[in-house]
Amino acid sequence: MTNPSTPTSNTLKIVTSIAPRGLEHQQQAVASWRTLGFHVVSLNCAEEIAVLHEVFPDVEFVEVTRDGRALTGRPLVYFDDILAYYRDTGDTICGIVNSDIMLKNDPAFLEIVTREASDALVYGSRVDVENTENRAGGVYRGGFDFFFFPNEFLGFYPASSFMLGMPWWDYWVPTVALLRGMNVKRLDSFYAFHEIHKINYSTERYLDFGQEFAGHLVNLLPAGLEVHFPALDDPDNLDIPKLGACTTRFLENYSVSLTKAAYDAAPYNAAGESAFAQGDYDQALLAFQQALSVSPEDVRTLNNLAVLSWQLGDHEAAAVFVGMAHANAPDDRNTVFNFVDIQVAMNRKDPALAACQHYLTIRREDPEMRDVETELKRSITTEMDEVLEALFSDL
Repeated sequence: MTNPSTPTSNTLKIVTSIAPRGLEHQQQAVASWRTLGFHVVSLNCAEEIAVLHEVFPDVEFVEVTRDGRALTGRPLVYFDDILAYYRDTGDTICGIVNSDIMLKNDPAFLEIVTREASDALVYGSRVDVENTENRAGGVYRGGFDFFFFPNEFLGFYPASSFMLGMPWWDYWVPTVALLRGMNVKRLDSFYAFHEIHKINYSTERYLDFGQEFAGHLVNLLPAGLEVHFPALDDPDNLDIPKLGACTTRFLENYSVSLTKAAYDAAPYNAAGESAFAQGDYDQALLAFQQALSVSPEDVRTLNNLAVLSWQLGDHEAAAVFVGMAHANAPDDRNTVFNFVDIQVAMNRKDPALAACQHYLTIRREDPEMRDVETELKRSITTEMDEVLEALFSDL
């Protein structure tokens, strides 16, 4: 069951599940998404769609064939059914946002999502406010509210019982992404807002879904990564709040941070990348320098300057810029490859190998990076053998 609203071929979607209560806040949220240019899709049971479709005439409603009533007493939508929806549609970028989250009217948000989510999971938390008119508030530290990722990530999620409106599904999304070797970027910005309200799930649900999360985690964790989750050490006496704290630290440590400054630098970077592609290196340099002045630690800017400097023949400058990018984002795939390429080209293979090995501590299923590591090991060993052979021949 859908309404006539349909997206154009290049329109990004946000999929959510609108609840048949608290309608005013959700109307404001949906309006903010549409203002940014998103097409909005809501998955609901038939009974809810019958109530909601007239209240949200610009939303495309899709009926689900199952819901969470048997587990929670409420017709909540399974996270897996959202993945199934995106598998059927084939959208290039998949977006999921909680239905009461307002997004700031800033076109840079759409630009960042379009670029960053082309090869990475981009996620973030809202700012809790007393009301959306006065947006002074604090970042919510108990979970996450928006997610954008490329279609090819859909197959990485094992089947689960997590559902929107219940705890732990929001931890599930970035944690699995990291453990499956995907690039994961956390958007640290004041661009998502939420009016504070009473939590709509019980402690029992928090513990039940936490137990499920722990069970999946045991199966997903590669050997050697258990150290990040000490809460799993005693499965018979599992401390669910401790598991939440462990997961938060893991995500903070291994997600690449995107900041408001990166937003502000984005137009300059886009202009510089366009100039670079056209061979106008002077204009590209000027644009990247403007981006750097706005955001001195922006990884995109530093990578751009590294590539441009190398192209201009200033290899030492390229090494400095890519070194700064790698120091800020050692788990960003593009940065690691740039760092390795430049280090190898300057015959600095030991730091290149170290960068590969750090990256692979989490993303062990990246075959391209694994091949680079193997080749670096072989090359370093060969060079060492040649040095030793030369030393012995001189004796």
